[in-house]
Amino acid sequence: MYVHLQQIDEGPNYRWGRAAGGGNGVIYYTAGGKRYSFNGPEDVGDGPFGDVERCTNFGVKKAAGYRGIGPYRAVGRNDLTAPLYDFGFAQSATVYANKDAMPDYRSRSVIQSGANYIVVIDDVENDRTEGRFSWFVGTNDDFPSFTRLVRVRYRKMPRSHLRKAAIIEIRQYCL
Repeated sequence: MYVHLQQIDEGPNYRWGRAAGGGNGVIYYTAGGKRYSFNGPEDVGDGPFGDVERCTNFGVKKAAGYRGIGPYRAVGRNDLTAPLYDFGFAQSATVYANKDAMPDYRSRSVIQSGANYIVVIDDVENDRTEGRFSWFVGTNDDFPSFTRLVRVRYRKMPRSHLRKAAIIEIRQYCL
């Protein structure tokens, strides 16, 4: 199994630009010799598509006319500052949202549990934050199985800082 959570910075990134600022937050996932996510050659490059169109991503709804390519904003370009955690039985990676997506969208995380499943966590500001989760596969590819697990509320934070995480489990039994 392989999972890739994409994040690029503001450096000299040739031809990266439109959707999700060059595919930031996009997830690439393969398991059991099969590809379970996909985007075309220019879907997150020069193509005029939004942050959650034609790619496996999540975005929060912002004012209409955002870059002229759709109302949803993904995490966007940012420095990769969170470490990759390897616990032996699981690995965890997080990318933080840039100023264009904040405060509505805080971060995107992926946890890989051995070769069994992944968990995708999109941390948004509150329960009223509107967002769109999209998952794309190739024309002849299968979709993975999705299970929405739970909304998470952090008890130690003041009520005004209530947070929600959309957690998606993707499980493949063909491994």
